[in-house]
Amino acid sequence: MKKMSVVLITLFAVPAFADLKCSGTEPFWSLVIKSKTAIYENMAEGLKAELTVSAQKEAKGLKPGNVRKFSLVGEGMSGDAVVQKQKCTDGMSDITYPYNITLSMGEEVFSGCCK
Repeated sequence: MKKMSVVLITLFAVPAFADLKCSGTEPFWSLVIKSKTAIYENMAEGLKAELTVSAQKEAKGLKPGNVRKFSLVGEGMSGDAVVQKQKCTDGMSDITYPYNITLSMGEEVFSGCCK
């Protein structure tokens, strides 16, 4: 019974980063991250791509669950998404999101929010 209690505490201490819905403005883009796949969309370029989440890494030296890097690869493109547990607003609404994101796709770097 003690082992089960320890496992439950561990599971609840690290928030799940799967099924994140992220977006940004200027230009409008979105990224939906599942456990092993992601969908990236850049509305300004009319681009929509299915990507593989090739790796996930936690930031060292910080409390687990605060910062995670996702490595993304797809046909003809790759990038990284760094998601941080920090309040974020999109600048266009009064909505506050629990995570911010810095997304680099190819030569471009985007900033946005996730829920």
